[in-house]
Amino acid sequence: MKFEPPEVTRWITKSLLHHLLGPVAQWRDYPRDVLDSLFQSFLCTYRFATAKQEEDARIAWEKVAGRRFSDYLTKKKELAKRVVSGVVDPLQWKGHDPPAIRKDYWDAMCDQWATQEYQSRSAIATQNRGKMPEASLHTTVSITFGRHKKRMEEEVGGPVAYTELFRGTHKRKESGEFVSERAKEVVKSYEQQLIERHGDDSSQHPQFDASAWLVAAGQPKKGRVFRFGTGMDAGGVINSTMESGCSAASYSYT
Repeated sequence: MKFEPPEVTRWITKSLLHHLLGPVAQWRDYPRDVLDSLFQSFLCTYRFATAKQEEDARIAWEKVAGRRFSDYLTKKKELAKRVVSGVVDPLQWKGHDPPAIRKDYWDAMCDQWATQEYQSRSAIATQNRGKMPEASLHTTVSITFGRHKKRMEEEVGGPVAYTELFRGTHKRKESGEFVSERAKEVVKSYEQQLIERHGDDSSQHPQFDASAWLVAAGQPKKGRVFRFGTGMDAGGVINSTMESGCSAASYSYT
């Protein structure tokens, strides 16, 4: 289960911050009893037809809550670090609390972030993220590719090519750099494939050429095509793989 409407995730984030009853330096320390109470409040606003749906909703709610709370803290820590000229010592971030967190809570959280134990865990987590599969690295984890595509089309007032969508979800906002070398290489290869197949005039290129993407991204691994996003038309991929003698029925696209 996924909570697609952005107002749902915003509601969850605001609830977490509004009911912060003390310094919580990381998601796993958020009081369980408060989370239980917040989910019950969530059910008063968003109702589900069956007990199974409610169970699934709790799992999805926990994932969204954990991700949004962690993302919020990360952004506010980065903001505080910029205010003090990039100093990485959390103790120097005191007094630069965000509006949604009480000053005494924030200062206590800075003390926790500065401990050796927290610093060691943070370093290990960063190292582990660097080992994550390429396919999991993109910058819009909270929404599907289909919804991101729709947003971009609304912003530009027309169709959006897959290369634009890919760049929008695989480049870091701060630096403009791709999230991984693989992502950078694949999109460059795909653009070259489009030129070879459809000419130099990009206005004549299709929004998405499935067979060209397969050439650029390589053969599916474990039945998955690299970054073939949810909400995109899979028909072209199926046809192209059938023409090349592959068994398209064995592929799944995510």
